[in-house]
Amino acid sequence: MDVISIIGVSRGNEYSPNHVDNDAAIFYKVTEELRRLGCEVKVYAEKDFVEQGVKGDIIFDMARDKVTIARLRSLEDEGALVINSAYGIDNCVRKPMTELLIRTGFLIRKVFIISTADEYLENCYPCWVKRGDSHAMVKEDVAYATCKEEVENILADFRKRGIPVAVINEHLQGDLVKFYGVHGTDSFLLVLSLSLFAQQVWSGENKWDS
Repeated sequence: MDVISIIGVSRGNEYSPNHVDNDAAIFYKVTEELRRLGCEVKVYAEKDFVEQGVKGDIIFDMARDKVTIARLRSLEDEGALVINSAYGIDNCVRKPMTELLIRTGFLIRKVFIISTADEYLENCYPCWVKRGDSHAMVKEDVAYATCKEEVENILADFRKRGIPVAVINEHLQGDLVKFYGVHGTDSFLLVLSLSLFAQQVWSGENKWDS
């Protein structure tokens, strides 16, 4: 039986603010499992993957660098199986992701996409001002604002750092719940159910059976 050869592309530390160890653990756990299954896995850092012109029929990645993603997109167009797809990664950048959510009608809060060179004219406070051209890389890339002056100061900081676009979200009061949905499992439903249960317990309105 032929050995399956797979290329792994890890994530640059600058794209894992406060989560370098967590992201590395996820990546190397996948690598270990693939090797345990008998696959041959070669691992590259993002910059090495690009500079060495690495090619492969099967590639898994946690890439975030724009040059790396462009390289992955090119290989994907040539027929390589790329997980995560470069096109999917592009769609998860804040501005295009927000545009997709707006088009699908999925958003339940006010959201605005604005050039950092423009004045913020909406009366929506408090709000979150987020860099729109990339994922957050430093804590200043996502900032809370309670008034127009604070929004304008954040936009000025973005301009100073060369960030051309911002996404501004209405602040919603409540608990933040984050989770991974795993294809082929009930993980999405389970986490949603537990979240609803927790909300009812905290509010004193629990009507669920034990």
